[in-house]
Amino acid sequence: ANEHPSVALALNQIGSHTLLHQTLEKLLGPDPAVAEITAITVAPGAQPQGWHPDVKPLGNSLKYAQTFTHSYSLFIPLQNVTKRMGATELCPGTHFCGEETLTDVCIQGGFQASKSNKPEDAWKVGDGLIMNQKMWHRGGAYYPSPKQENPYRVVFILTFISRPNFGLDHRQLSHGTYFHIHPFMYGHTFQDLKNAQISMSFPFSMFRSIGLWKPPKANWGWDWVTTSSLRIANGENGYHYEDLEDFVDFHKVAQYLPSFLHGSVNEQSGWQGYIEDTISRIHKFFAIFYSFVAVIYLLLFFGIGYVKGEYRGFKKAIVRTVSIHLIVLFAAQVATKKVQQTQLCQSVDRKTIFARPFLPEPISIQKQKLKLAAKTSMARKHNKSNTSVSFAFLEEDGPTTVPTKYDVLKGVRYD
Repeated sequence: ANEHPSVALALNQIGSHTLLHQTLEKLLGPDPAVAEITAITVAPGAQPQGWHPDVKPLGNSLKYAQTFTHSYSLFIPLQNVTKRMGATELCPGTHFCGEETLTDVCIQGGFQASKSNKPEDAWKVGDGLIMNQKMWHRGGAYYPSPKQENPYRVVFILTFISRPNFGLDHRQLSHGTYFHIHPFMYGHTFQDLKNAQISMSFPFSMFRSIGLWKPPKANWGWDWVTTSSLRIANGENGYHYEDLEDFVDFHKVAQYLPSFLHGSVNEQSGWQGYIEDTISRIHKFFAIFYSFVAVIYLLLFFGIGYVKGEYRGFKKAIVRTVSIHLIVLFAAQVATKKVQQTQLCQSVDRKTIFARPFLPEPISIQKQKLKLAAKTSMARKHNKSNTSVSFAFLEEDGPTTVPTKYDVLKGVRYD
């Protein structure tokens, strides 16, 4: 937000727009999270995009309204856009359609945000267009004029989603979109836009992005750690194995980590192996570093004492060193306990974070009996001396993040 003063000014104007604020809160709840801040630039002569939604039909809130979040994108042109410049084409109503492809429908029923090539019919600079990400749309072809100036077509885009509410709201991010945003802009909300030059400035934005700190009166948006973890787990765009090397070499967050602390990159373990190895290396590094500093401190202390031939301060130094370590250890324990008590950590520990809030799939009585017999037999094999163990295996399968057809609230609403 602070790469250029004009960006912070634009965000401030968006955050101060009362009607937009009221509209988004009615759609997404109080103080929606900012999930995307980007711009798309199109040169004269560009071909049209294919018709598409920004989220996958089988991974969004249409069919799975209690599994995935709703999301809305705000498009703002940074110059007047006429029809020949390829103004965004829209296909209204398709956010209620669950089909895999609606290209033919959009060719017949779609229209451009600009009526014609007349200046008065252009999509005016600064005029916002807010769109459900499930709606099919595309960037139009840019037909340059030999008689007129042909500026680049630039559209400023922000995407908003409901704020996370871990432990209460189990919905996760919809599948299929990239959420283009600077690595240090995660974790912010609509309210932060009003004072972007301060609230979204470095280094505070970095701590906000990785989920470590936010201003006392601010709300948490979707931080980088949570968002990236979800996208890695779901194999989303930008987080496939082939994207891992680019992440290590070029991602802003990864560049802050020395190369020797990066985990190994291999196809077999993928992202999970890389993350686990990276955490292990960081842990070992700090353990070795701490031991090294402690040894140097002791050697210097005894060395100075040996040279001077006196050890009068030995007892005080030992007491001081032990006291400092105890204070640091106590503070670390308090901080750890506080973090463990948060809704986020509790839901992770219980394995309920982003869990599908539905009962297990119904099965017939006969299948239930077979399932019960199989689990009882397995329990007895594990512990023949304690038959009560078998009851531990009789619980129904817990919630899952994988949506099924039973998630559909009204199966015919989009037919």
